[in-house]
Amino acid sequence: NWALHLGGSSLLVALLGALGSLAQIAQLPAAWFSAFRSRRTLALGATAVARAAYLPLALLPFVHASIETQRLALVAVAAISAIAGVVGNNAWVAWMGDLVPASLRGRYFGRRTSLSLLAGAVGAIAGGLALDRARHVDTEELVLAALSGLGFLAGLVTTWLMVRQPPAFAAA
Repeated sequence: NWALHLGGSSLLVALLGALGSLAQIAQLPAAWFSAFRSRRTLALGATAVARAAYLPLALLPFVHASIETQRLALVAVAAISAIAGVVGNNAWVAWMGDLVPASLRGRYFGRRTSLSLLAGAVGAIAGGLALDRARHVDTEELVLAALSGLGFLAGLVTTWLMVRQPPAFAAA
């Protein structure tokens, strides 16, 4: 939605849509780092960067910059978030493999995935409804900024929750 709001071309929208797939190139270095660094530390750090990367978008309406600069900032934010997300997810999966006993992994990850998808769908619908309403009253930019800020705050909360998790599964 930011790309459309900033009058981005079809190429810009496609690039932003493809960044998640393009960032997968970071899987190999991420796996290497996960093997030689603390999985927990790497997961926490990379995930925090991925989530915090969107904070500049919350400030975008209040910065006087050219439309080209704003589009460049959008691409940079999305790229940083995508690459850090790949690194963080790789380390998180390895960390959870250490943390969740093998006998519980299927149920745990199945339930977690279901709840995460449900929360994501509800959030996307709520955000879409807010943006549709904002377009009618000419406040789209502020709603986009608010949604970016809300995403940043949600990232802080989830990172804090991750920090509270133990580093590894302790055998009895």
